[in-house]
Amino acid sequence: MRRNAQRLTVRNISGTVTWMATVGSIGITFYICWEKYQTLVLVGETGSGKSTQIPQYLLEAGWGNKGFVIGITQPRRVAAVTVAQRIAEERGSILGQEIGYAIRFENFTNAESTRIKVI
Repeated sequence: MRRNAQRLTVRNISGTVTWMATVGSIGITFYICWEKYQTLVLVGETGSGKSTQIPQYLLEAGWGNKGFVIGITQPRRVAAVTVAQRIAEERGSILGQEIGYAIRFENFTNAESTRIKVI
């Protein structure tokens, strides 16, 4: 995975800052925050890895096991396809298998094997 030195702020739904770190240095603290709060808002600079790195950390931590899928939302079709391609490339996966995307009129996922789905 690519490591970035930009800052990432993790906030709970009430808006208070819970923890700050660089995306590349995410460790056990991040997973504790994720387990503690039902909803987190990730705030970071463009290119900090919010869409590409965080889902991979969650997958490695077991969040994509037992039929669960890690979902990532993107505002535009091109962004969804590009992010899915980037994650698949970084993981050495075939797009549409472990990593997939679903946009209007196009579902490039596999119900059995997709663990990260970009929407």
